[in-house]
Amino acid sequence: MSEDREALIEEILALDNRIYQVIKAGPSQEWLDIDISLSQVRILFLLYAGGDSRMGQLASALGVRLSTMTGAVDRLVALGLVSRRDDPHDRRLVIASLTDEGFNLIDGFYQGMRTSLARVVRRLSTDDLILTARAFEALYNAALEDARERKTGAAGTAGD
Repeated sequence: MSEDREALIEEILALDNRIYQVIKAGPSQEWLDIDISLSQVRILFLLYAGGDSRMGQLASALGVRLSTMTGAVDRLVALGLVSRRDDPHDRRLVIASLTDEGFNLIDGFYQGMRTSLARVVRRLSTDDLILTARAFEALYNAALEDARERKTGAAGTAGD
């Protein structure tokens, strides 16, 4: 039974990849005009997802030294995408935040993907829309459960 389950999971992941390859949004002109490295893009996505972060937390999340992180953030600050400030509880620590421009850049990426998905979903029949809505609700609930377990350090899989 677990082999069938794993095969279904692999099928879903493969389909997800195929769907993404077909509907992925091309890079906006905004992305084409900006000269940043992949690690700097990763910093922007981390700040978008997690909010303000200490430089040490960012360095740890990306597996780099603090000095490397400082240089990468310096470049993002110079571009107006990130701001820095002293941690109010410990002035030795520095907190990085997205500026409005940085937030809008990353948010625009997600909005482009959402627009692409919406274009495809509108092609579904009403019956397929109902089925898709139920499937997305199940995925959302599983994601919430996974997030709770990661936060508390618990482990387990549903449906085994």
